[in-house]
Amino acid sequence: MTGSGTNDGHARPRFASWWGGERTAADAARALAAPAAFVLTAVSIGLLAADEGGYFHGAWQVATPLYAAVIVATLAGAAELRVPVPALVTIAGLAGLAGWTALSWFWSSDRAATLVDVHMVLVYLAGGTALLLLANTGRGVAVAGGAVAATVGVSSFSLASRFYPRVFGMFTTGGGYGRLYQPIGYWNALGAFTVMGIILALGFAARGGMLARMLAAFALIPLAPTLYLTFSRGALVGLAAGLLVLVALDTRRVQLIVAAAA
Repeated sequence: MTGSGTNDGHARPRFASWWGGERTAADAARALAAPAAFVLTAVSIGLLAADEGGYFHGAWQVATPLYAAVIVATLAGAAELRVPVPALVTIAGLAGLAGWTALSWFWSSDRAATLVDVHMVLVYLAGGTALLLLANTGRGVAVAGGAVAATVGVSSFSLASRFYPRVFGMFTTGGGYGRLYQPIGYWNALGAFTVMGIILALGFAARGGMLARMLAAFALIPLAPTLYLTFSRGALVGLAAGLLVLVALDTRRVQLIVAAAA
């Protein structure tokens, strides 16, 4: 309305155009949120695993600040954030591990080594918190899919080093006895890493849409042989425990068991 009480025909179209542009940008941001969460999860986990499991300080100096930035961005961009109790328990457990590791400095026989361990555990805390917050904001499937993609990539490289040693290099060690252990650097760690991918892939195979089921079944092709060729008994125990928890928490157990068996 103008000051004289008549309609101003020029004001309304400009307002509508501005509002429409804002809504279009918001819709585009929401549409890109899930793919961005998938890529961030897959790339960050995959690169940490490829860099000898993120065990050395070169990985910490990059990973911890980046994960911290994701936490800040997620908290700042969320209009409303409700973190479920299991996620809070997980974050609290990671924080407790970091705190206890730091506290052990007071009775440690090698305080310099303890400080190194503190820096390493901070990657767990920052990374776990960042990915759980990302998953909580409606992107849980994307984060889980990114984790599967990371395990598939690492497992595929590990198998390729066995199948094509002249191309990828055959990694051997005096105590390895032919086990797969690269690029993480330790066969038990690689086995545990593949177990996480297998459990998530089985979930997608049992509960996803047609495309998700196909991709999840494909993911098991490199994951299962890699787990076997690590010869890690601890990883096999972890797989059994994960399957038991998966069945115990799912309400459609029969369908889940049949899908997992297939």
